[in-house]
Amino acid sequence: MSWVVTLSISTLVVLPSQCYSETTAEINTQTEIFSYDLLIAGQDISTNILVRSLSQEKSNHNHWLLPLDRVAQVLNLQVIPVNEQQLELRSPAQVVRIPTRELDLDPQLGLVVSLAKLEDLLAINSEVNNNSQTINLTPQWLALRTETLASQSVNLPPSSPPEIDVISLNSRDNTILGKAFGGEWYVRTYQPDLFNPRSLYIQDARYTYQHDSADYLLGIQPQSWLGQYRGNFIGFTTIQRWGFKPIANASPYLNIRNRLQADQVGRTIMGTTTPETIVKLVRVNSTEEIASTVTNNRGVYRFDNIPTQPGQITQYQLLFYHQDNPEPIEVKTITLNTMSHQLPRGASALLISGGITKETNLEQSLLGGIDDLQTEIAYRYGLTDDLTIAVNFGYHETWQGVGELLYQPTNFPLQVTLSLLNSPNIDGLYMTSQVRLQPVTNLIVDFNSDRLRRNIAFNWQALPSFNITVRGNNHENSWHNSLRLAYQKDSLATILTLDLNQQQEISWSVTSRLGHLQLSYAESPNRQQTELSYNLFQLANAGHGYWLFVHYEAYQFLDNDHHLTTIGWRYRSIPEADTQGFWEISCGYRVGNLGSGAIFTLAREFVPGLRLQLDYKTVSTLTNEGSFSIKIVPSFNIFTNSRQWEF
Repeated sequence: MSWVVTLSISTLVVLPSQCYSETTAEINTQTEIFSYDLLIAGQDISTNILVRSLSQEKSNHNHWLLPLDRVAQVLNLQVIPVNEQQLELRSPAQVVRIPTRELDLDPQLGLVVSLAKLEDLLAINSEVNNNSQTINLTPQWLALRTETLASQSVNLPPSSPPEIDVISLNSRDNTILGKAFGGEWYVRTYQPDLFNPRSLYIQDARYTYQHDSADYLLGIQPQSWLGQYRGNFIGFTTIQRWGFKPIANASPYLNIRNRLQADQVGRTIMGTTTPETIVKLVRVNSTEEIASTVTNNRGVYRFDNIPTQPGQITQYQLLFYHQDNPEPIEVKTITLNTMSHQLPRGASALLISGGITKETNLEQSLLGGIDDLQTEIAYRYGLTDDLTIAVNFGYHETWQGVGELLYQPTNFPLQVTLSLLNSPNIDGLYMTSQVRLQPVTNLIVDFNSDRLRRNIAFNWQALPSFNITVRGNNHENSWHNSLRLAYQKDSLATILTLDLNQQQEISWSVTSRLGHLQLSYAESPNRQQTELSYNLFQLANAGHGYWLFVHYEAYQFLDNDHHLTTIGWRYRSIPEADTQGFWEISCGYRVGNLGSGAIFTLAREFVPGLRLQLDYKTVSTLTNEGSFSIKIVPSFNIFTNSRQWEF
């Protein structure tokens, strides 16, 4: 492998305008700017460079002018201004000072240097190939540096990493982690009776070896093929990758979903503008050039292999210049939203897994219960830049399989995932689909369907503080539609929701916050609820603190009207940093048509959006008999899609 591809990019000092000496020559603006691909010592580094010359084919290549900052960036050179007359260029093999009069000043490219002066001043040979439109730069120090490094050897005392890194012991659970053969091993045991060796139970034991090209996992591991968790099994799993690097994983737990996914996917940015326009690609809010090109006679520009992260939004900017104008005539922001599990073209991944199902049975054996054989084979392949295909087969009591297609066309805001599955409980095959269309940044249309249901969602961020969401759900023979309007700015927020079901029943609600106050109203065919609350020490949107509240509820049951008014106090703790869980306590007194009495609630949110709640109440809308209950209830904040106390 050539060492050139492993060079790190050093910081390039941008030259201030006062460093341009009066003796620096200005470029003849009648010349032409064009783009060639750049090679370093014959290696393709997937980048290009702008060139100024009288003619692409007929002029002397030695007189071709290249931007000095771009050359320095790709060759790992540091450019340091010494004074107005001199620049210092530091390479891995030499330090050279050159007079600025040896350089030219280009209104578009900045300081430029000819191919001839690259060889004379910096010992960088060049070779131009007009057929392939490439410039090959070969620093003369490469061979010397490679030979020198290869001939050096250093004797170091032998050392070995510790075999055991962490030991955690307590009365019942024991955990040991260590390293061996380039990988990591992990053992966790459970022993309820320390004086009875037969009570020892191995909960987890695995060895993991992770590398950019392959992963290996041996031992107890989760079985989750087809995206469904099916318990643990004892066996072997390997993932082989070609053409991409996976998402990094620093723990001994092998995240199979992430390790089948590329850390970066190269996307294509292309478009049209005025012919002979210089187009530069930069990061948002940055002037550092990533790539540049000159549009052809049809005004087409194209940038390939632009890095994006799957599952995340990546933004770049395009700067458009006329040939002799140093200021951009147009700035365009490009938003790239790459699908999760999309692979680069030609990249592929193979997963092979097999073993014996492990059942949790502390009384059966050291490892618990051993059950049936199971296996899985999965393969993913990047067929084109736009299309990734996958197949997955698994056996556990019966064979199941899935074929998957991921499609995301270049320069069109569409994402499509289609899956064809079979199930032992259903005759034949069935299809699932997920489609996302995002014609503009603030508008998203989602559609998904499976064997039983179809859902569509329309989300429009009409203004920075105003959002409109429309949803439609069709489940077998029933349907449900909803509209949500949301306004939020500073301490003022209002959300209105409207729901319509198949029975033509309308439900609606409105919630509004202002400062410390929050007012909520909800109405359905048989129920109305209103609550006014005041946070004593925090704004209403703080999500924690002490509240005083008044709650009114009216309910119609069997042609009888029931009503209930509650006055009370509520406390919610600050969410914990690691789990985001919290405690909540409320108490009060209520009066209704069936009687009156005290209420008390204690709740603990243990999973975001889900909490365990203990209730005691002496009267409700339907009965005046005291009741005690323990239940698990959802808890969401309609403003931020996080937790919120219930009414």
